[in-house]
Amino acid sequence: MSAGSLDAEHTMLLIVDMQNDFCKKEGALYSENSEKIIPSISRLLEVFREAGAPVGFTQDWHEPDDVEFGRWGPHCVEGSWGAEIVDELAPLEMELVFKKTRYSPFYDTDIHEHMLDLEIERAVVCGTLANVCVLHTACDMMMRGVDVVVPVEAVAALSDYDMGYALYHMGEVFTAHICSVDEIGLQ
Repeated sequence: MSAGSLDAEHTMLLIVDMQNDFCKKEGALYSENSEKIIPSISRLLEVFREAGAPVGFTQDWHEPDDVEFGRWGPHCVEGSWGAEIVDELAPLEMELVFKKTRYSPFYDTDIHEHMLDLEIERAVVCGTLANVCVLHTACDMMMRGVDVVVPVEAVAALSDYDMGYALYHMGEVFTAHICSVDEIGLQ
């Protein structure tokens, strides 16, 4: 599979957790690395929108007493500013948004049904964090028979080690195509 020759009809862009709490300085779990990838994701979003290809977003979404807060602290509380997708990447009305309570949107959402309905064969997965939600999302897609493409400039991690681990795991264990944003085109 060449990243440059993706079929627009059967390829989805899935943007993972690009929310204020992760990407903005005032956010509860802000990471400068997450903020830095916004322009690269914006470029991908433009390519997919211009081609009329499917676009989806995951949105970390927690009740105020979520068990996950024991590990990460409160973040992306339902209805809060922190839970909103960053303005620079705001979904259009027809684009899909999957509110998720765990690392992968395949837990307790209808993402799989939507992907089947749209006949998605491959997905370009980007966002934050590479070694947490991006990794689990990509792996769950691969286990459901979806080819995954991961553009390195459009994923973020807290450290180089975390990024290396995530890219290795997605590429070597789950055979995702690791590439550059510039290699991705649709036909």
